[in-house]
This record gives sequence, C-alpha cells and structure tokens, in this order.
Amino acid sequence: VLVEEGLLERRPRQGVFVSAGAARNGRSKLRRVRALFYLELLTPYYGRMAEALSRALAEAGVDLVWSTAGEITGDAAFARRVAGWDEDAFVIVGVQPPPVMEALAKSGRPLTSVDIVCEGIASDQAVLDNEGVGFEAARRFFEAGHRRIAWVGACVSADSPLHEADRPAEWPNSLRRAMGVRRAYHERGLPVDERLFRSLRKSREADALLAEWLAMPERPTAAFCFDTQAALRLVRTARQHGLCVPQDLAVAATGEPGEEWDSEGAALSCFRVNWEALGREAAKLCLARAEDSAAPYKRVVLPWTLELGATAGW
Repeated sequence: VLVEEGLLERRPRQGVFVSAGAARNGRSKLRRVRALFYLELLTPYYGRMAEALSRALAEAGVDLVWSTAGEITGDAAFARRVAGWDEDAFVIVGVQPPPVMEALAKSGRPLTSVDIVCEGIASDQAVLDNEGVGFEAARRFFEAGHRRIAWVGACVSADSPLHEADRPAEWPNSLRRAMGVRRAYHERGLPVDERLFRSLRKSREADALLAEWLAMPERPTAAFCFDTQAALRLVRTARQHGLCVPQDLAVAATGEPGEEWDSEGAALSCFRVNWEALGREAAKLCLARAEDSAAPYKRVVLPWTLELGATAGW
C-alpha cells in the first residue's frame, strides 16, 4: 500500500526504500493546519474528501485539525478565538458566514478554499466546475431534442450557519449550476423561462413544483436537479401523474444516488464528484503555498464524471 501511495519505492536487488518524493514531502514548512467545515457534521461525501486531505497532509508530516462554523459563531468573541488559533494555515470547506471569512482573512495565515469559489478573498482554491456541469447537462438534453429544460436548485439548509428563516438563499454552487443551464439556452438563441428555474428548501417540495409545471400550457420535458433526493422525488411524482421517465420527463442530477434508487427500477443519470481527488488537490495547494507564500493564487477546477442511467434518455 505504501508503495502504491508513493511513500516507498522498490529497487531491484536492493530492497524497499523511502521514496524521494516522500522525503521531499516530509520537509514541509507547515506544522499544523486547521480545516473549517460549514456544517456541524461531515457528510459521507465530504468525509471522503476530508480523509484524502488528512492523508495527503500527514504524508508531508502535517497535522490536520477539524472545526465547524458552529463552534466559532456562537458568541460575539469568535473573531478573537480565530485570532488565537496557532495553526500555520487554514482550509475552508464550503461557504462560511462573512464574519468568519473576515476573521480568517485578518489572521494573515494562508487560506485554501475547497468546493465553493470564495470571491473577494485571497486564497488558493480547489473547486468543482459547477457552471460547466449545468451547461453539460442542458447541452445533452438539447441534443436529445428537448427545448423546455428545467433547473431544480437548492436553498441553504436550516442546519447551516448561513440559514436565514425570513430570507431563503440559494447555495452558491446551485447558483453556478443554474448559470450553466442558462448559458446553454443562450448559446442556442432560445428564451429562458424563469418559471422553470426554481430552488427548493426540501426535496419534498418537488411534488408541488411538478404539479405547477404540469399545469403550464408548455410544460418542461427535462429537468436537471441539484441533488439526487430532489431528482428522486421528481421521478416518483412524475410517475404518480402517469408520466413515463424519460419519455415524458427526462431527469438527471448531481450527486450519488443512494439505495432508494435501486427500488425505483431505474438507474439515475448523474454527475459524480471525485471527492478524494478534491481533498488531494486541496492538500497540494496548501503545501505549495507554504513553500512559496508570494506565488500567485491558484484555482484548480475539477470536472464531474457522468454516470449514465435510464432517467435522462441520453
């Protein structure tokens, strides 16, 4: 295993030795890094990213400490607590409340952003091609003959520090994927019907949304969803209304379908994330910044992987 990970190397007739790359990694200037997650718990997908990030830093002799936004936003003194952290660098996973970002920026220590583009803050970034995945899904639907393509986005969840009960906001990644769908419309010279672009607070709201679309004189014939849960509700509701998937309504989503899809009798067409690669890229950026603090900030954009199922008709 250590040979496969590049920490050891086999030399014919000599034996097994610590690889030159591992020896270089072991001389990182970093001692300890703190990663700040935006939810109280790591989801399974983010957990895989966190494990890869931690493993890559450990190979370089760097410890990783985890915190959540909820730990530091509980009182007005959180900025002082951030200033009191003694880590050499910070990794920001997901979107954080503006006061948290300001406190991290004022710390003067290197920042690496993961998953979500952080505008207006000096940081290296390992992010997903969210606009690109929206464009690619819509492009495939257009090439399959659809002209009314809907986007089902997602609002900030109630367990996020960004949640505001009186003003639901859409996740930044959801906004970017919607931008990609809109770009596909514009490149074909087709009008964008804003009634087809909706963001849900909970996946069960997809039931009412589909009923609303079916009442339109020209209903959508394809839908791209922010996550697999919304897609599952959409498919179930469509079938309850007597629609065939994908003939009457084609559906695709980002994310990884769970076991529930097995019972639906149709594999979801979805775009998956290589979470391990995201963690490794974030570690590379963090380590490189420690070696050269004056280098231009770098953004690494990771692509999505399409897994074709039976729901999109592609």
